[in-house]
Amino acid sequence: MHTLQHSAKAFGDGTHPTTHLLLEAIDAYNDTPPRCTADIGCGSGILSLALAEKFGCPVIATDIEAESIATTAANARAAGKEACITAVQADGFDHRSVADYAPYDVIVMNILAEPLVRLAHDAYAHTAHGGLVMLSGILLHQKDYIIDIYQSSGFEALHSLRLGDWAAWIVAKP
Repeated sequence: MHTLQHSAKAFGDGTHPTTHLLLEAIDAYNDTPPRCTADIGCGSGILSLALAEKFGCPVIATDIEAESIATTAANARAAGKEACITAVQADGFDHRSVADYAPYDVIVMNILAEPLVRLAHDAYAHTAHGGLVMLSGILLHQKDYIIDIYQSSGFEALHSLRLGDWAAWIVAKP
């Protein structure tokens, strides 16, 4: 068993409700195994590791913080998943590696509401038809607003999850 590294800037030790909601969503996924997945706003890489462990497919992990990328890469090495996880510093989907692996069958984004809103159209453009986007980092009072943005971007709302004051959405690209 390995210990995950985290730092002040590399958000995520797995205990926050938003992370827990997406770990639950990944665990419950039982459709056709994805060809490729993305973790946008990867923090310490916990969700990237969950995707790699569950599916064994390539995971592209992005974050705006260089420290988060270093922590994600270190955690991937410690877990023996460095062959699956490619961590790159990027603002959302804005990196050549992200485009190289698109379209994605599963994208996870555990970030705050403002970046979720800003990235809705890019998420749609990078999601495969029939693919899922799992959104978290949403306070309950933001839940309806976020889903409206994603539906206006072309996604269909499939399922919402709640834990305390936090919510997550699973949306699909038809």
